[in-house]
Amino acid sequence: MIDFFINGQRVDLFGNETVAMTYQCNKFQEVKSRSGEYSNTFKIPYTANNKKIAQHSHQPNSTGDFARKKNTVKIYENGVLIVDGFCKIVTSKDEININVFSGNSNWIDSIGDKLLQSIDLSQYDHMLFDDVVNNNRLNTTGFVYANCHYGNTVNFHPSIYYRTLLDAIFLEYGYTLSGSLLTDTLFQRAVLPFCNKQWMKRFGTTFFDADFRKVTNELITTGDGIAFASLENTRKLKPTNAPLFFIRNSEWDGVGSGFFTAFDFGSTKTVNAEGYLLLELPTSFSGTGTVTVSLEDINPVTSITPQILGTSSYFGSGNIYVQLSYTNLVFDFATSYRIRVNFGNTSVNQFSCLNGYLKFDDGLDEIFPQQRDQHTDLALSLPPKLKIKDFIKHVFNQFGVQVTTDYENGVIILNKFDDVSEKDKAIDVSNLVDASERPEIEYNFGNYAQNNYMRYKEDNNDSTLPIDYGTGNLKIDNELLPVESELFKSEFAGVVRAVVGGITMATYPLFTTTQQLTPRCAYIVQNNENLFNISGQPALATNSHLFFDDFHFDALIDRNYKLIKAVMFNQKIIKLNLRLNNVHVCQISSSTPFSKSLNYNRSLYINTTIDDIHINGYFYLNSINQYKIGQNESTETELCPID
Repeated sequence: MIDFFINGQRVDLFGNETVAMTYQCNKFQEVKSRSGEYSNTFKIPYTANNKKIAQHSHQPNSTGDFARKKNTVKIYENGVLIVDGFCKIVTSKDEININVFSGNSNWIDSIGDKLLQSIDLSQYDHMLFDDVVNNNRLNTTGFVYANCHYGNTVNFHPSIYYRTLLDAIFLEYGYTLSGSLLTDTLFQRAVLPFCNKQWMKRFGTTFFDADFRKVTNELITTGDGIAFASLENTRKLKPTNAPLFFIRNSEWDGVGSGFFTAFDFGSTKTVNAEGYLLLELPTSFSGTGTVTVSLEDINPVTSITPQILGTSSYFGSGNIYVQLSYTNLVFDFATSYRIRVNFGNTSVNQFSCLNGYLKFDDGLDEIFPQQRDQHTDLALSLPPKLKIKDFIKHVFNQFGVQVTTDYENGVIILNKFDDVSEKDKAIDVSNLVDASERPEIEYNFGNYAQNNYMRYKEDNNDSTLPIDYGTGNLKIDNELLPVESELFKSEFAGVVRAVVGGITMATYPLFTTTQQLTPRCAYIVQNNENLFNISGQPALATNSHLFFDDFHFDALIDRNYKLIKAVMFNQKIIKLNLRLNNVHVCQISSSTPFSKSLNYNRSLYINTTIDDIHINGYFYLNSINQYKIGQNESTETELCPID
């Protein structure tokens, strides 16, 4: 029995329709791509109920959007959810013809051409203080400040871990990650090095105008500290419990007062100011007093009289709301200013500013200098034009990943090809073989050649990058195949290690060219080479360094493509009919013999004889073709020998 729902509404069926799903997430013929699950084109009747569900799309003048959007689909076979995806209408005449897509198709289609910079990495945004950089040079998740020579000097810029990027990408679509890839030691150290030299310039344009809170939704920095922050953080730049204002130790006088680092104005102007600060004292504080927020001259010798913007009383720990207001506030172009927060209590040694703003009635964008380059929007350090799907393809092909979507539990399963076809995990399906039809064997194995190259992208603007740097070759011993083909080409280039100032280290001449260079990929190695300090911060006993040696595709093929090389040696696809049901093609309870469906564990064992053909060995399940939902028929499968 089939129960079919579109957008949560039960669909009327003919009763004799064939809904056939094909599961071929990772066919060996298409190792460079990852496809999803899809159905045949099938018909549903033009009943009044179905016409309503389809928003009367059969009418030429219909205004509904059914034919223009992804309509959610759930298909149950005998009460078991077998499809959870979307459908699209193909044609309509006497019936409605539709296709259903599921599994990987859900998120592959949703990602489209979105850019990698669009993902939300706001939880990792931070200030570019020397001590912050120094404290994040040994990170193993999120981001890491690794040693690299960027063409002018040794610079510390953030590299972002693959895992962090993948988590952020799939979280947007409601999925978490699992699978053997996540425990791979090389993958755990893989990063995208800092690639976009324009990321800081983004903060050097207009700060805010008279309507600051509606125009700007990012932090405004002044030198080493943050002076202002908008109320409307539409990209969620900070976690809700993170402070938006900071005062560094060097700017705290130790007697209950601190200031935000100096800033200058480009002209003399008189304005009216208003705003507020929402401050917070730690739970350990129990004193009382009055906090004063003022604008003062940075020079203590010729200091002007502080111009008080607001005051508020406080009683112990918790939040303090300070209303800010000043009429005819005069800014002198020859004076350097700072904003001081003074609690008037020597026992106050720390505080946070949870929110706030300060706006003026006459365009401070004209007089604020370009000093916003201290706050990082980490996503903007990524390559500016790189698409999410190209990054995903890059990772999956580097590590030989097989992708399966567990749509019931919201999990993307990332297993390496070698791991999903281990013989000790094989499912014995000998009793499912349909012996009424002889198997067909194909010897034309996709579009492979004798030499199948996996390459990184060139960079014509970097003379230090060798031609074909990191290229690998997956060889097939078959003289009937073409001589060569390009199996995969990444959108990334490698990181070269060169001798700079007598020291061998990663080099990426990002700041010595006016061109945007090809983005790089690398992995992190922590050792005691090249110990550097940062602006007075002590050198670490261990540093993080960018390496590329194990990312050469020859090394990756030997490491991650053992199964594929074994399949290439046999060069056969066996088309064999199996008597499958929904238990075999869906994820099911661990209490049954199939603790995971065939679509999740693709290693099979078969020992059977059909006429004169004896099948005995281990196979990779290449695809399940046209599984007919609700019909008691055998299903064609494609198997690749891996013995």
